[in-house]
Amino acid sequence: MIDAVKNALLSVSDRVYAYTSAGNSVPPYILYGMDGTNHLMASGKRVELCDTGYIELYTKEEEDELIAKIPEALET
Repeated sequence: MIDAVKNALLSVSDRVYAYTSAGNSVPPYILYGMDGTNHLMASGKRVELCDTGYIELYTKEEEDELIAKIPEALET
């Protein structure tokens, strides 16, 4: 699943980093990572696996085009 998120983000920017950016990264750039799980249980057994995560866009522009492009890329 994390590879699907990474590939979607790479389709809109080449400055995509997992968890932390490279030193002296110049905005705009995107950070992503997993930060937990939310497994669904039934009858004492896990019936569905759900990882939770985050995507952060660092930019200096209020109307950066990546604001719209990131969600669109994740939907495809």
